[in-house]
Amino acid sequence: MERTARKENRTLSELVRETYRRYQREEEDRQFTVDPVRAQRLLQLKQVVSELRNEASQTGASRLTTRQINAEIEAYRQQKQKRKIKQPLR
Repeated sequence: MERTARKENRTLSELVRETYRRYQREEEDRQFTVDPVRAQRLLQLKQVVSELRNEASQTGASRLTTRQINAEIEAYRQQKQKRKIKQPLR
């Protein structure tokens, strides 16, 4: 870890924090996959983020901000909700 920290001009604390954050994200992903509904939502979210990144790279945008990604996700969810409301009841 010390070699990596020196190579990347970072402190050991930074590396440990980043490692822990990654662990937390992976653990959250694992917990989501236990519930099939949550697993589907997570998959949809990852697909939307991937599409946004591809779109950004095609339009020349260097990097999307978290705020932009969250806004796009919210817009997607609102569209999806509207579609559910418009579907006739059976």
